[in-house]
Amino acid sequence: GSVVVKGKPLYFRGRKILSYILRHLRETKGLQDADRVLLAGCSAGALASILNADSIASSLAPKTDFKVIPFSGFFPRATTFSGVPWFEGVVRNVARMQNVSASLSPRCVANQSPGKEWECLFAEKAYEYVASPIFLVNSVFDSWTIQNIYNVTAEFPRSQADQLVPFLNERASHVWDLISRSGTWQGRGNGGFLNACVTHCWGCCEASGWAKVTDARGRTVKEAVEDWSFHSGGHNREDQRSPKPCQLSDDPPYNCNPTCPTAA
Repeated sequence: GSVVVKGKPLYFRGRKILSYILRHLRETKGLQDADRVLLAGCSAGALASILNADSIASSLAPKTDFKVIPFSGFFPRATTFSGVPWFEGVVRNVARMQNVSASLSPRCVANQSPGKEWECLFAEKAYEYVASPIFLVNSVFDSWTIQNIYNVTAEFPRSQADQLVPFLNERASHVWDLISRSGTWQGRGNGGFLNACVTHCWGCCEASGWAKVTDARGRTVKEAVEDWSFHSGGHNREDQRSPKPCQLSDDPPYNCNPTCPTAA
């Protein structure tokens, strides 16, 4: 199908593209014989890795050790600082415009009320239904989330500045709860690295973030990912899940984690 805009059709073929890429890798690159496959992505790519993890896993040989590491893709279903549900509208419209139903978890869809199946596009919903081993890397103060979902930008009213840090800390606790109370977070063989840096994709795509930023236990992203990827053995180890990150200070430089870059 397609969407018509100003009389011209727009075609969304992400699912078919993914299917053909996987077939190409199997037929020409030996994917069917792979011992290990790691699926990772950053930002929207991280959300895509959550959404498509189990589908990709099902296309691999049973012997393949398949794991997923999404970086900065856990975008919470939340309102702006002023209470506007902007992000909910965006997700709903994207789901309908692009007809993403084929990329949504069948188990998630089956558990939604009629007409609410699109909600499985939210990271917090999709994450609950991931059966593949998954290691979530995310900041509870994700900068994209702060600027876009919460609409906290340089134009933030100075008259409300005293409310900003408490607001962000409350939202950070909410993100922590969404993740840590999920059965997926607690699931056998899963793990995660959650931190308090006001950054986005810093842990995967900047060398300083990968090897410098630590969680509340003192591990770097690199150390945590390496341990989970190669040494977990599928066991349910609590030390492979970060403790709850610290909260921002009311005073400059605001950071509670000294390994983070300075918050603006």
